[in-house]
Amino acid sequence: MLSPKQIRFAQEYPLDFNAAAAARRAGYSENGAKVTGCRLLTNPNLKSYMAAKQAESAEKFEIDREVIVGQIIGAIALAQSQGDGGN
Repeated sequence: MLSPKQIRFAQEYPLDFNAAAAARRAGYSENGAKVTGCRLLTNPNLKSYMAAKQAESAEKFEIDREVIVGQIIGAIALAQSQGDGGN
């Protein structure tokens, strides 16, 4: 089980992939942030959690991309069906 600080670290780390900065933002000590960040990145439970979150984000991105591409294709088809509008 992960602590709230560890979960916060997992949320902060992908922002800049800087373990020390993520540790500080998660509420860990400023003085030990570099060591704490490195230690957290080797925690097996935290690594699993971060991998699962990354997979969720990748899946969501793919779904969003499919929706956006579909909307663009629909807009192009609509524009083509209405002609060039004044030329």
